[in-house]
Amino acid sequence: MSNRIQVSRAASRPTRKTSSRRVSFPLWGDIDRILLGAVVLLSLIGCVLIWSATLERDDLTGGDSRAFLVKQAVNLVIGLGLMALVVLTDHRWVRILAPIAYLFAIVGLLLVLVMGSTINGSRSWLIIGGMSFQPSEPAARRRRRHGAGRRRAQRGPLA
Repeated sequence: MSNRIQVSRAASRPTRKTSSRRVSFPLWGDIDRILLGAVVLLSLIGCVLIWSATLERDDLTGGDSRAFLVKQAVNLVIGLGLMALVVLTDHRWVRILAPIAYLFAIVGLLLVLVMGSTINGSRSWLIIGGMSFQPSEPAARRRRRHGAGRRRAQRGPLA
């Protein structure tokens, strides 16, 4: 018997040990290192491309050549933090927290009526901490997911 194939006692079929690109962290579970590296690398390339495209544009940056680089880097850090949160969260919590997220979406839509800003002719943006945010996009996704969840609950699980 080859040392790469082991026979499982619980099941009589052989299981093959393969070299994996995954590394195991106690809190993170199995993470694909190549995929994570590609995500981070492409995000950093995007930051550099945005910086190089706006480097000489004083009319866009207001004289600060690093304005868009800093803004994109902040977005990148927020995105990586949210990615870590998703990886660490058990998928069953999504269903539990969905009504709360739906409530936040409705509150965001109501805030647009009170303190919304007009960008590109559309008064559907909130500016929070210097970052512009359009709450109608996540609200639409949450509405579709909420409706799909209600229909699935009415029909039962798929066969």
